[in-house]
Amino acid sequence: MQHHHEPSVLRHCTLHRISATMPGATSILRDFGLSIWRDSNLTLAQAAANQQADVQALESRLSAILPFHAVDIPEHPGKLIQHIITRYHDVHRYELPRLIRLAERVEEAHRNHPQCPRGLSTALETLAADLDTHMRKEEQVLFRMMQQQPLASLADPLACMREDHDDHHELLQELETLTGGLKVPEDACGSWRLLYQGLAKFMDDLIVHTHLEDTILFPHFEGTNEH
Repeated sequence: MQHHHEPSVLRHCTLHRISATMPGATSILRDFGLSIWRDSNLTLAQAAANQQADVQALESRLSAILPFHAVDIPEHPGKLIQHIITRYHDVHRYELPRLIRLAERVEEAHRNHPQCPRGLSTALETLAADLDTHMRKEEQVLFRMMQQQPLASLADPLACMREDHDDHHELLQELETLTGGLKVPEDACGSWRLLYQGLAKFMDDLIVHTHLEDTILFPHFEGTNEH
């Protein structure tokens, strides 16, 4: 399956759908002053109007990234599970410790800077611990249950996973606030720039990751399939 949006259709999509199905879109939305947290349920046209942003320019920028980011998502639940583990679980576990160390370095080196992201490393540590626990529950319990025959009832564990996803999005919103929307100061050092670049990728990844589970994988086991 391939996520794809024509430019003329984008203005009618919500910011949540755009950010969840188009990796890299969030940085473009930020450039135009749009917030995927504040304006999550607004369409691109509505959010642009609120910020007096040029919706045609937004559509043009967003449509330009599609050829580079369109990704085939496995249809079969078993293959999708493996894709989620290797593309997202493993990558999160690799990237988060490095982001935490970078955040600690930046907070220490620039503690007197007015735009210093104070508390960022602590927030990342909290998210890393919560996310690791969540992913382990999926790998060791939920995903194994999904592959059982006959299939056990998954309504309760799926509800718990969705609640975790909501919590993770709240933590992402905190990261957005602590970093001032990932705006890099003009006098930022290389580590600071590298930190925000890495954070942008991680945040995009986690948004797409939870979208794949909530709207594609989980419905396979809830009696409906929305994709």
